[in-house]
Amino acid sequence: MAAPSKRAAAQEDAPDERALVKAAMATLRARRVTDEERDEAIEALLGLGSEGPRLLAQHAAKACKAAAKDNGKRIDATLAAFGKGAAAVLKVRLDRKARAEIDEHRAVILAGARDKSLTKERIKSSSDPALARLQELLTVRPAQVWERDEELVERWDACLAGLDAEAKWYRTFERARDALEASGPKGPRQASRLKAPPAPARDAEAALEVLELRAWLATPMGEADQRVFAANRELAGTLDDQELAGVFEHNRRRVLIGLGAQRIDVKLCDAGRGHSKDMEERGFFSHTSPVEGKESFGQRAALAGTSANAENIAMGQRSGRDAVLGWWYSPGHHRNMLGGQSRIGLGRHGVHWTELFG
Repeated sequence: MAAPSKRAAAQEDAPDERALVKAAMATLRARRVTDEERDEAIEALLGLGSEGPRLLAQHAAKACKAAAKDNGKRIDATLAAFGKGAAAVLKVRLDRKARAEIDEHRAVILAGARDKSLTKERIKSSSDPALARLQELLTVRPAQVWERDEELVERWDACLAGLDAEAKWYRTFERARDALEASGPKGPRQASRLKAPPAPARDAEAALEVLELRAWLATPMGEADQRVFAANRELAGTLDDQELAGVFEHNRRRVLIGLGAQRIDVKLCDAGRGHSKDMEERGFFSHTSPVEGKESFGQRAALAGTSANAENIAMGQRSGRDAVLGWWYSPGHHRNMLGGQSRIGLGRHGVHWTELFG
């Protein structure tokens, strides 16, 4: 009997593609596997014909969905515990002496706002130090909560690791889908049949923003103010991000000073946005518009289907926070910011900003 050729012997010794796919998938499904082993299995599957990418995509989609579900529960529970920790920090800090100091600083700022002779210099020399001290007394930074409870640090690290895993599985799905599409004539059709997992709702940066917001919401305020902040947050995605950021900064200052948070009136935002657009496109900067029927802010609010009794305008700022900061140092605008209205609207167009109150 003739000896087998070298080529035939090599083929007999080499595992076939199906066996390689099976082995790589077994690695992915194993409960105990290192990150390096998992990465090697993923890279192997991406290069194994059409079956490797197809099975990898299905596994990645399933893993991504499971990670998203776990992340949601883990982050919600951690944020709830963090909120309690922030409240505990404030409880220790706000003794009788601190509360008396808070009243004094608030009185300084409000007295300035009521004074018709208020100047920018007085705001800087008197109101600013008072506001800074109020912020120091009434707000909590995440690091202050971590110092009190080291277990929360570990829980937060687990949240970030979970978000990283979710993002990695989503990217793996996309890579596997692309590899399947390029695997042969049938690839595009097979790839189109894959059911993609939802894109990750947030990353580490977005999670940190939520954490900082939770820390802020521990600031002592009434239930009505809590509801206003919640209602305003629900408008995310509806309004410009910088409009929302500006309103948040505005309300943050009001709450520290002891005034109620103002609820966003979307129609006031529309009126403000329209005036900002007119100012930019028609080349004027004034509370009085040359546009017929829109001469006053009251008319502009009425055209939007609402009402207003005060208006702030600004030009040149790139962010909502900077617009609010500019108004803070302008005596007339400063008084409007600290008025007794319950509604607010902020509308921008380019670098023009209009804030309305009602």
